[in-house]
Amino acid sequence: MPIGGISTLGISLQQRSLVNRTQSQIGQITYELGTGFKSDVARSLGSRMSETVELRNAMNGYENYKNSIGTMATRMEVMADALAQIDKYASDAGALLATAVNADSQMHLSIQAGVRSALESMMSSANVNSGDRFMFSGVDINKQPLYGPKEPSDATGRTPMETMQLLIGGALPTDAASAQVVSDRIKAAFADDGSVAADLRFEQAFYGGTPKLDAFGNPNPRISAKSDNETTVQYGIQANDKAFRDILRGLYMVASVDGPAMTKEARDVYFKDAYDAINGGLTQLRKDVAVLGGQQADLDTATERNELRMKLMNERVVHLETVDPYEAQARLTVLQQQLQASISITQRLAQMNLAQYMR
Repeated sequence: MPIGGISTLGISLQQRSLVNRTQSQIGQITYELGTGFKSDVARSLGSRMSETVELRNAMNGYENYKNSIGTMATRMEVMADALAQIDKYASDAGALLATAVNADSQMHLSIQAGVRSALESMMSSANVNSGDRFMFSGVDINKQPLYGPKEPSDATGRTPMETMQLLIGGALPTDAASAQVVSDRIKAAFADDGSVAADLRFEQAFYGGTPKLDAFGNPNPRISAKSDNETTVQYGIQANDKAFRDILRGLYMVASVDGPAMTKEARDVYFKDAYDAINGGLTQLRKDVAVLGGQQADLDTATERNELRMKLMNERVVHLETVDPYEAQARLTVLQQQLQASISITQRLAQMNLAQYMR
């Protein structure tokens, strides 16, 4: 039935445009219902778009922290395993030395063989690496931390055993007093004391990693990494820490002399100091291991904390970028009704005669 009076070409074109626009909107909402996400997030959020960008950047940051924590955890595990082995080797050596007081010459040979074996084994554990880095060399990760007993030092050109012979002197101590002098000189060398020539000190003759102090006497940085925005974890146990120095001092003292050739008086003083050095180093080593264990626990806590933060941020992003299915369905229903109405009007306009259409 023709419509009179109000139908024009302009209305017809307007209806066609409305139909196209409505169909486009229906397509967008259908996409949103199918995917669960807004078809144009930036347009939908407007000024709030900056919030989702910041949230996603923060989530990427925490994902990086997650990777960093995983790397730290792996390295700490390698370090903990190596320290446990060093504890065993040093403890075994200490147990052997505890029997030295009443030992005969043959037993002293057996004790020294066991101590030398412990020294070699400790070198293997202390020089452990993970991937492309040594674990106990400090920030100079590509440098082997300890020279083997018969391996020349880059700084001195001598092996540690040759350095020990220079520290002991031309002849073995013959009494308690001379044994104490030698023991004290070795102790000073392993402590990098200025009373000992630089090329006989621990950090030049025995150790190849990052020195304790820089050229100006300031502490060198330790290996560290961030577990989140606010927390930096320093986990760089080094082979020039006191625990290592003391254990190595005791082992080298025994490994570098001919025990049976020493007088009993000299040997008792010298070997007791070696025993005390190993035990003191073990005490400190176990304190260091306890600290490392605490850091490992802290990393577990940091992982849980970061995962919670990422979960909360992700929930906020989902809230901003996803579609409420009930709201979308309601809009779809309205648009479908509008489309039906527009199509109906367009069909009625098509029934008009030319004169009515052009008015």
